[in-house]
Amino acid sequence: MKGFDVGLPTCEDWDLWLKLAKLGPLPVVQAPLVEYTYEATNKLSRDVTKLMLGHELVFARISAESGSDGHGRLSALHDLKRAELHIRVTGEAVKALRFIWSALSRSPSSEVLRRAAHLMGLMTAHGARL
Repeated sequence: MKGFDVGLPTCEDWDLWLKLAKLGPLPVVQAPLVEYTYEATNKLSRDVTKLMLGHELVFARISAESGSDGHGRLSALHDLKRAELHIRVTGEAVKALRFIWSALSRSPSSEVLRRAAHLMGLMTAHGARL
């Protein structure tokens, strides 16, 4: 298993955590150890093109490994993540709403509905523009 993939444009840490999870259970620490912010202007994740490409590449790996079982749910959760990125990074509400709608269409479950409602609130809090 290859470790940290420096060939990814972004999401290298997410990819690494997924690889580590395959080795066995990950320990959980209940106390916050770091503070994360989306507001910093010098972050790699501010490059929306690279950010979306990184998410697409890692999602493609996850999707290929998971097979067809739960693919609708997995695709819906990925759409919700893409909606969140548009809310937090670009502020483009229309794009976020398209991904939220896609998620609800793919998997109209209580989990997806709950997360979609959370994103709608986040959109209002971040002042996403139509």
